[in-house]
Amino acid sequence: FCRAFNIPYYIGMVVPFLIIYIFNWTVFFIIIVTLLRKSCKSDLKDVKKKQENISFIRQQLIIVTTLSVLFGLGWGIGLFATQDIHKNKIVRDVFAALFVVMTA
Repeated sequence: FCRAFNIPYYIGMVVPFLIIYIFNWTVFFIIIVTLLRKSCKSDLKDVKKKQENISFIRQQLIIVTTLSVLFGLGWGIGLFATQDIHKNKIVRDVFAALFVVMTA
């Protein structure tokens, strides 16, 4: 099979991956901050509103978790499952298992 190793591997695979990965995390945190700002702006004076607000925050956190999966944030773990990053087979197997669980 054909695969790049050493410097070409890092330039051709890791650097583009890191750029996209950092961009995805940035968007992810912008979404979280926006959702938290919306929830903080609502009026929390009476109990009913507070309960609705807690329900709203819980719903928004579920949406954020779903978006994180859609953005592929779990793919960062896949990078650590490569032989070039970790030489220890047990560590690679653990990262590979986490990658499978997070992307399945």
